[in-house]
Amino acid sequence: MGSPSVSIIVPVFNTAPWLKRCLNSLLNQSLKTIEVIMVDDASADNSKEIMKDYCNLRPDIFKCCFHESNMGLGATRNTGMAQATGEFLGFIDSDDYVASDMFAAMYEQAVEKESDIVLCGYTEISEDGRSSSFTPEQMSVEQVFSSKRWQPSACMKLFRRKFVSDNSLIFPTSSFAEDMAFMAKALMLSPKLSVVEQAFYYYCKRRSSLTFTLRNRCGVFDAFNDVYLFCEQSGLKTNLKPLRKLFIYQAIYYPACLVIIDAIIKGQNRLKNIKDIPAYTSSFLRFCFNRISNI
Repeated sequence: MGSPSVSIIVPVFNTAPWLKRCLNSLLNQSLKTIEVIMVDDASADNSKEIMKDYCNLRPDIFKCCFHESNMGLGATRNTGMAQATGEFLGFIDSDDYVASDMFAAMYEQAVEKESDIVLCGYTEISEDGRSSSFTPEQMSVEQVFSSKRWQPSACMKLFRRKFVSDNSLIFPTSSFAEDMAFMAKALMLSPKLSVVEQAFYYYCKRRSSLTFTLRNRCGVFDAFNDVYLFCEQSGLKTNLKPLRKLFIYQAIYYPACLVIIDAIIKGQNRLKNIKDIPAYTSSFLRFCFNRISNI
């Protein structure tokens, strides 16, 4: 096989109970010209053994990389991108899975439309088995920034690898919102964007995720600092309006939902999230002050 059409990067960290489901969904892709790059971030469970089994089963598809120490999601994805040889890059979290025709449909769209980025829809599955799907319509870059249902994850997307490398796009190595920062930087570059109007990605929502505590969401400000610095270095400071909309959703709207809906109404992490309100507010005000000072 020559150069693969798509390099699919799978960061792995202590996800052994779900990893086979994820890798089987990639093994069964109808697009056969793919490579799957699994990067283990120093897992303490048997994730590494599962990865090695798949590399031995299909060495033509699966590749393994191992971190000796835990470096975080951003660094793990960067390791995978450095190993990729495909025309396009795709990402999937190791506790999620995808439809068998996802990458075939997205690759076909990317080639036909000469896209830099292709988006698709997703189905969100909660731990109790409830699910809801979101299928996007064709939209502009500005509409993506403004959409409340847009997932700022690198998953559910296909990226032209040349677009990523030419613009030196990498994930920040902060502990939160690495995906959001990567996507925001990519979209600020005004890429050729297209949408496949089908829900191919299955996002399995776990309450243990970092996104569900207000204190962890303080990391969103480091992510936005990374985006603003990238915009300054890339000469993209003339139109920051889309970025401001994204900030409202990520730093105000979602934390408010976390406190009001999840903590107060549903009682999820109620005491912890209410207790963390002062720390989050302090981080929010510090970020806003620093941004005003840099204008």
